Amino acid sequence: MARKRDDTVKLVLRLPPALHRRLARVAERRNHSLNSEMVERLEQSFAPQSVEAEMRLRRAIREAYERLSKDDGEEEAKAARTRFLSPVQKTKDDEESK
Repeated sequence: MARKRDDTVKLVLRLPPALHRRLARVAERRNHSLNSEMVERLEQSFAPQSVEAEMRLRRAIREAYERLSKDDGEEEAKAARTRFLSPVQKTKDDEESK
């Protein structure tokens, strides 16, 4: 019988006790089960854009905007900023709606 896409797979996982405790404490603070905490963290590790990468991108955009403001004037800089930030914001909004 073929497995449905929404089925889950049971997995036995060996963790160091200290890591298990850390995950369990965080899950409890967040009112998550240990399983859902681990699944969420694994899913985040495959995210196309990490938080750090997004921060670097935003910093680069801000620096480019500041250079444009000095060189090309405020209106051109605003237009460029909108062009650069729109795809970033759309991607972030798409991720949040999942």
